[in-house]
Amino acid sequence: MPAAATTLTDLGALSVGLLTAAPVNPPTATALAAITRQIVGAGGSVLLPESDPLLANESFRAGVLGTTPAHATLAYGQPLTQPGLHLVASETDHWVENLTGLGGCGAHLFLTMVSENSRQGHPLLPVIQVAEAAQRGRLPADDVDAFLSGEATADEEAIIRLLVAVAQRDHTAAVNAQGFTDFQLTRGLLGVST
Repeated sequence: MPAAATTLTDLGALSVGLLTAAPVNPPTATALAAITRQIVGAGGSVLLPESDPLLANESFRAGVLGTTPAHATLAYGQPLTQPGLHLVASETDHWVENLTGLGGCGAHLFLTMVSENSRQGHPLLPVIQVAEAAQRGRLPADDVDAFLSGEATADEEAIIRLLVAVAQRDHTAAVNAQGFTDFQLTRGLLGVST
């Protein structure tokens, strides 16, 4: 097929899936909250699984939800019809199942925070993996797309640049370039495997 036509736009055209593999430090939570506000403020969407550790971070919750209680606004895999911040119902904390569910909701790409090791990507969508500064030396540099500095404003700017580069196809997410991808639907609360 011919390459898709490109259009010049801003962050408001994106639907970003946001996942974290572990609790994050305060500067990272501040940066992620600012990025979420910037995308949503521009008319875009941020999709976050309701099981994500980021929702336990008071700084992030206060920065994006204020006093509104956290509750799912989309079912797992339910197509996005209204832009904004959406918590996606998730019966699981399984990384790949959450990627799959957010992709089904309409995420264009994923911004993820990893810890201890890189995680699988999605076979159809870019999965940007960023790690906090303390992970440098624990994680191979070529397994992630960036290491943060620990300074919220600088990290916010670096992540935005990375999101734009991936959205413009100027940068291929590390896990996608390596082919380290997986796809799996959740079986739900009552599902079983045989």
